[in-house]
Amino acid sequence: MTIYLDWDKKPAVLVDGGGRAFAIVDPAEGWREVEPAPVAEAGFLVSRGSLERLYADLLQTAPLGSVLAEAGGGSMRT
Repeated sequence: MTIYLDWDKKPAVLVDGGGRAFAIVDPAEGWREVEPAPVAEAGFLVSRGSLERLYADLLQTAPLGSVLAEAGGGSMRT
């Protein structure tokens, strides 16, 4: 699992191994699943930011923290 994110625009986007977005984590709305779609087609942006800080914040966000824990972590790419 990969977390693609744009620090300035949020939310975080969870992407499956095939490069399709399958969930969005919005700090204001929480976790929500989306219809799997290629990230580029969905218009998600990927940029560098304070990834360590955001990753730490996401791990404390339920249910994302438990989802990442069950998945054995996750990788972050920019």
